[in-house]
Amino acid sequence: MSENTVELGSELTIRNIQPIYSQLAELLHSGTPVTLDASTLIKADTAGLQLLLCLHSTCEQRSIPLHWQGTTAELKKQFIQMGMQLPGITDEL
Repeated sequence: MSENTVELGSELTIRNIQPIYSQLAELLHSGTPVTLDASTLIKADTAGLQLLLCLHSTCEQRSIPLHWQGTTAELKKQFIQMGMQLPGITDEL
C-alpha cells in the first residue's frame, strides 16, 4: 500500500474519525494525490460521510487527484440513505 493510501477500516464513525482526519489533512497539506481504501468499510455515520464529502470537495478545489479502492455496496447505500451524493461512488447505483 502506498504512503498516500488511507485505509478507512470497517467503520468510519465519530468515535474513530480523528486519526483518519489527521492522515487526510497531512496529505491535503502536501498536495499529493489521495487514495482511499474502502474495501472493508461497512459502516459510516453522518460524521464519516461528511468527512468523505468534504475531502472530495477539497480535492476538487485544490486539483488534488482522489482515487477510491474497493468501495463497498454498503457504503454506497449509506450515502443514498442519508440523501448524500458523492461523485464516483453513488452514481454507480
